[in-house]
Amino acid sequence: MPPAEVKVLLIDDDSHVLELIRRVLAHTGARIFATTDPSIGLEIVRRERPSIVLTDLAMPAMNGMQVLQSIMEIHPSAEVVLMTGQYNAEEAVTAIKMGASDFL
Repeated sequence: MPPAEVKVLLIDDDSHVLELIRRVLAHTGARIFATTDPSIGLEIVRRERPSIVLTDLAMPAMNGMQVLQSIMEIHPSAEVVLMTGQYNAEEAVTAIKMGASDFL
C-alpha cells in the first residue's frame, strides 16, 4: 500500500515568501497548496485537510492567530506552524497554547 499523500498549505500575504517556501518543499513529494489570502487558505483546509499548515503571523486581512484558531476548529489534527519576522515570546506561548505546533 503506498504511503498517504502529505499535503502542505502555505498562507502568506507575500507571494515571494510563498514561492521560496514552495521551492524548498518541492523536492519532498508533498502536495503543496499556497495562497496569499487567509480566507482562501481556510477553504483549502476544509476541502483538502492538509497535514501541515505554514502561515504568516502578520497579514492585513486576517492575522495568523485568527487563522490558527479557525484551523483548530475546522481540522484540529493539522500541524500548524506560525511564521514571523518579528519574534515575540508572549505571542509564541499564546500560539502554542492555542494549538500551534511551532512558532518560527
